[in-house]
Amino acid sequence: MAESKASAVTIRDIAKACGVGQATVSRALNNSGGVSKATRERILAAAAALNYSPNPYAKGLRTVTSSTVAVLMKGPDNPFFLEFLRPLELAIRRRGFMMTIVRVPHGEDEVQLALRTCAVSKPEGVIFLGGWYRHDRRSLADIPVPFVMATISSLDDTDKDLYSSVRIDEEAGMELIASHLIGLGHSEFAVLGPDLADRSVGAQRLTALFEACERRGVHIDSNLVLNGEVALSPYSLGYGYELAKRLVERGKRFTALVNVSDVIAIGAQRALIESGISVPADVSVTGFDGIELSRYTSPSITTVVQPVEEIVARTCDILFDLIDGTGVPRHEVVAPTLRVGESTAGARPAVAN
Repeated sequence: MAESKASAVTIRDIAKACGVGQATVSRALNNSGGVSKATRERILAAAAALNYSPNPYAKGLRTVTSSTVAVLMKGPDNPFFLEFLRPLELAIRRRGFMMTIVRVPHGEDEVQLALRTCAVSKPEGVIFLGGWYRHDRRSLADIPVPFVMATISSLDDTDKDLYSSVRIDEEAGMELIASHLIGLGHSEFAVLGPDLADRSVGAQRLTALFEACERRGVHIDSNLVLNGEVALSPYSLGYGYELAKRLVERGKRFTALVNVSDVIAIGAQRALIESGISVPADVSVTGFDGIELSRYTSPSITTVVQPVEEIVARTCDILFDLIDGTGVPRHEVVAPTLRVGESTAGARPAVAN
């Protein structure tokens, strides 16, 4: 009878007793990486107390899906998120997991997609790479595994204990842009924002820019703030190009063009140059994110840099503490820096009539 009872004990029972995932139990029992010393000792003690005996046949049937982390990447056209994939995969593999990538179209709800992903592939954890800043509380509570929202600003008034996050200080980033441009003598701003239905950081960056400029006595003309349609694929080079063409057609004077992302800035800069506008002699251009491509445009883009490696490290630390059962929901904010490129210069004076 004792032998029969012991053979009935599974890693699922140990996981339940310890409050951790089954993959964590499996790694602890097999002395694999990715498990803290305290968690490993707790799991081994529980296994001994439950008189656990591994099934040699089941051991050969383990699947990779029980040891994966799903990364839901918002906006397949945004190269900013592509720069996260390599360091994320390295950090995840170092902990004994594999990474799966789920691409989320800009207009799709990433939380609902995460729920479907968890139902099908059974990951041990989820990382949201970009996304909306408004989500239904019930949907977040329904996500069955630990998750961290990376590069997403805080989710409105949602209970902070429901999720974890790592983000850049968006307000501080726009303060850097406003201070830099106004310090160069600019007071006539144009702005290319996200699409009209946007619920991501782009909308928050717009608000932060307006407030930073108002504090410095600069008012941004609403007629020089453009938002595109969702059909234009926001956060893409083509989106920035198209909106900048529309801006030029309005015929209104501006000396600085602020863009809510680098990809928008790069596309917009191309449109300005094609229209006979010199950058930065006639118009200064700024971006946001600090993608590698922005270093190699001509001229190179002045931008707010998000420290990818730091965001990845903090995100993975939080996630794997939660997976191991040793962590609690945390919210961390990373400081931005300004990288001054060749696309900004002193404001040109208005020509007298």
